[in-house]
Amino acid sequence: MKELIVQGMIMFGGCLNYVFFASEHGRIRRWGYVVGLSGEPFWLYESWTKGQWGIVIVTFVTTTFLIIGLRKNWRVA
Repeated sequence: MKELIVQGMIMFGGCLNYVFFASEHGRIRRWGYVVGLSGEPFWLYESWTKGQWGIVIVTFVTTTFLIIGLRKNWRVA
């Protein structure tokens, strides 16, 4: 059951952040970074427990760039 929940969160969060990233509106698009970051712990947990070390590295790289995007798109002028 736990694996089903983790896989569901990865799928839901992954699809939803791409929907936000595809938006023409910057106020909606920037939420893609928030949703993307919220899914990263599930990616990390799943890849770490399965010993998928390449995915662990990709998760850290993705997290880094999501944080950069978050900082750039949520900067208050």
